[in-house]
Amino acid sequence: MLCRKESTSVAILCTVSFIQSYLLVNIFPYQAYMSVYLWNRQHPEKAITVEQAGPCAAFLTTSFMIGRTLTAHYWGRIADIYGRRLVLIATLIGSGWACLWFGMTSRYGGWFGAVAARGVIGGWNSIVGVIKTLATELAYYNYDSGHRCGAQISDETEQCDDTQVSAHDENTLSHNLHVNQNNQHLCDEQKKRETRIVGLVMSMRAWGFLGAPAIAGYLADPLMVREHENGTATSSNMFVVQILQSYPYLLPNLVGALLCWIAAAAVFLVIPETLEECTSLCSIVREYWDQNTCKKRSRLKMRQPTVYTDSTYGSLADDANKNTGQNKRICEETTNATSISSIWSRRSTRRHLMAYWLYSFVIMCIDEAFPLYCISRNNGLGQLSEYDIGTILSIAGLIFAMGQYHVYLYIVDRLGVYGSLSFGCWWGVLPVSFIPAAALIASFSDRYFFKMMYIALLVGLTKIFQSAFFSGITMATNWTVPKEMRSSMNGFGGMGAGGAKALGPLLAGYWMSICLSWDRDGKIYGSCIAFLGLGSLSVPLIVYLHFLERSENES
Repeated sequence: MLCRKESTSVAILCTVSFIQSYLLVNIFPYQAYMSVYLWNRQHPEKAITVEQAGPCAAFLTTSFMIGRTLTAHYWGRIADIYGRRLVLIATLIGSGWACLWFGMTSRYGGWFGAVAARGVIGGWNSIVGVIKTLATELAYYNYDSGHRCGAQISDETEQCDDTQVSAHDENTLSHNLHVNQNNQHLCDEQKKRETRIVGLVMSMRAWGFLGAPAIAGYLADPLMVREHENGTATSSNMFVVQILQSYPYLLPNLVGALLCWIAAAAVFLVIPETLEECTSLCSIVREYWDQNTCKKRSRLKMRQPTVYTDSTYGSLADDANKNTGQNKRICEETTNATSISSIWSRRSTRRHLMAYWLYSFVIMCIDEAFPLYCISRNNGLGQLSEYDIGTILSIAGLIFAMGQYHVYLYIVDRLGVYGSLSFGCWWGVLPVSFIPAAALIASFSDRYFFKMMYIALLVGLTKIFQSAFFSGITMATNWTVPKEMRSSMNGFGGMGAGGAKALGPLLAGYWMSICLSWDRDGKIYGSCIAFLGLGSLSVPLIVYLHFLERSENES
């Protein structure tokens, strides 16, 4: 059971995970329509249709991932030096302002266009690594003493071992054995608690998939501005209507900005700092203030020159050299411990990160391909609107949210962490090949309910097993590095995953545009080929995961 303080901290961390998912997912219901609207508004002489919107929509997702790739590792290094709380607060505040920028843009490209704004959101929102690190460290944090429980357990165990060496009586030996058994039991309980907390935090992505599409699909373009000629609706004197006419996709991003700022305040008030030896921001500001104050005082004292002896100059020089050498040594040790080369040189860590990156690439391809399939007019379903796509993703998110946590715990208990990776790969990727079968359901029944529920059920079930994979790979990768490297490692992992996810939308955008152009006269050959190709990507992933599990068992 979690104590009250721990439960509150985990709840706030789950909220941050939800917001991170919201900022990524909320664009899916309307990104294709937004791309067409902004592109045609900026380039009326090169107007495009929804079937041609794949590459343009892909660049919005790709720019987000490029921004995450460029900053993820550095956010992790900052978290390992200055603490987890500072990074969470800074990124949430910055993400909120970037959301407002994206919602109020009126251009697709350029320095101040939608593509650049999404890149800035991704750069500020590179907090996946910090969230994963906190999810693990909160399980070992003692809220009464303000220290990690794991450190205390190791100290007690060392004391018990020393006592065993010097003990000769039966009572002392039995006491030491009892203490060691209690410590082992406590470690097992903390590992179980780590599994539960990581599962809870990662499952909030499910609620993000539930809430984000519903909110964004309902709020995006409420006046249907994109359907009016020349990109403007009927004029009105109401201020709110004029704002929504000028910026039809503002409301979903305004909600995201408000969520970011509220979560930043909650992190500041509730979540403790789990990094034991970190340099606080207040100490940095205080040190900078003291240095400037000393400089000002020294300038004032220059009017009354002070006579120093040779011994005084010698002691001052020795102190300066000592402090400079100590600070340089600490800085070099911290930099070397958290550098990319030191993380990449760890073979086990490198192999786990590569599995994480490959799976992220495949999942982003699937996530990008789905809305492009929905808006096509030749897929056998009919062209779906933002609201329809949001409804499908919301139902899928509900299935995802209700089943993810329990399925994840069941799979880990029965198959272990590495077994959950293989299971999540098979059932999280391969079933997407059956998405085009929704056209067959639509051909036998004109009821809107059946085809929508089929797609939502299929997407929701795949999301459950995808999340199980990400939860398992998070725990397995965290175990490969010491605690002082976790944020940097997760930041580096997020940087690689961001690069993989940046390539995924580009591949999916061009792939879907080519395949969907083959659908003609009720024939859906292109849609079937598109999703069969995406589902087949699970095969090389399974091969690599078997290699990873075998190598870990041998080591």
